[in-house]
Amino acid sequence: MLLKLLFMTFFSVVWGDSQWYAGSGLTDKEVSLLLQRGCFHGRYGGNPSGSTLILSSCPGENLKPIGIYSKTTPLCVIEFDRNLSEKLLSQAEIMIDAHNHSKLLLKHGRDLVISSLNFELCDLTAFSESWVMNVVTVPSFPYRQPRSNVQTFNLSEPDPTIADALAKVSAISQRAFLEKLTAFNTRQSQSNEAEEAAEYLEQQYTQYGFDVSRYDFRQGYSPNVVAELKGTTHPEQIVVVGAHYDSRSTDSSSTTQRAPGADDNGSGTINLLELARIISETELQFEYTIRICSFSGEEQGLLGSRAMAKAWADAGVDVIAMFNGDMLGWVLPDQPIILGMKDRYISEELLSIANTITSLYVPELPIGLSSSCCSDHQGFTEAGYRAIGFFENPGSASDYPHYHRSTDLIQYVDFTQVALISKAMMANVMVHAVPA
Repeated sequence: MLLKLLFMTFFSVVWGDSQWYAGSGLTDKEVSLLLQRGCFHGRYGGNPSGSTLILSSCPGENLKPIGIYSKTTPLCVIEFDRNLSEKLLSQAEIMIDAHNHSKLLLKHGRDLVISSLNFELCDLTAFSESWVMNVVTVPSFPYRQPRSNVQTFNLSEPDPTIADALAKVSAISQRAFLEKLTAFNTRQSQSNEAEEAAEYLEQQYTQYGFDVSRYDFRQGYSPNVVAELKGTTHPEQIVVVGAHYDSRSTDSSSTTQRAPGADDNGSGTINLLELARIISETELQFEYTIRICSFSGEEQGLLGSRAMAKAWADAGVDVIAMFNGDMLGWVLPDQPIILGMKDRYISEELLSIANTITSLYVPELPIGLSSSCCSDHQGFTEAGYRAIGFFENPGSASDYPHYHRSTDLIQYVDFTQVALISKAMMANVMVHAVPA
């Protein structure tokens, strides 16, 4: 108890005295009220109801304080495998407490909440891969209020302009893009080849007629690459479509380990390149600005997207919707193709509209929910933007047997599925951007 008090006092004096809260069993209404107050930071445990852990940056009913947190250090939730033994879970707790400048704040079932001075412990490589389902980094600031009202549309029938554009999605084109991306030995964010991959993306977007810029978010990391098509009527209002282009293998810090990242996240990146190609070749214009964002640093804790979303929010950039694609290419064995819409760190209103748009423009694509965690839409939600995430099935990332491995190769990518999900994402982008 004395050590705990000293730890709490240390964090309070050195890094601030903000309080975190945790609870379980909250209703959807209670969670919604937390979000409206800017407090909600998500459900943990991969289960959207029941006794799932919920973290909040301000108090509420059924929430209990878990301690002082640092404004400059990450708070992390490690979701361990539900079948992990108590003995192994106890070993994990010992490892956390033995790590310098880290502290276990809360144990909730198979979920451990920790505070650490760096991202090193917030990584799958800190534990045996068979132990861990997800590692989630939680920002040490409250959610911001959503900035824009949700757009309304007449969705009684497809817009012929959009339908014609979607018909041009080509599996041959997407395969060619992915062959180029997987030819890099690695696209790990701090590697020289990630910089080369960024240059390749810049060249492609420039070739397709977009205004291309870099966003450097951290020294030593390859940049976010942003391709913009200015809106004809409302250029100050922006529709964002994104995916991370960086990859990793078993060691997220290795700049040399083979990390082809075909599915994670070459499959999301080729969706962006295909969107740019189609807009270019059809000479489409839109009333609202479109920004195609290729993020880096996702595999080290959503670094690139989170930094950019926060900077845009601080500057008052008006993002009216954000659509993210992460892992779009692997089909569950002996299962039909089903789109998995992420159920965490999202705008429920935008998700409802997106499902309607997808059903209208890609009726052959069934829609489910996925508890797969932690991708680049999260930073936009935190920054007060309405954001959602597209995923390859209703399961989780760890269902993919080559997840974060050197064997994440193009041969495991189903291009029929990629094309269908690409059409769904593109339809949502184009409906929100409104063809001019």
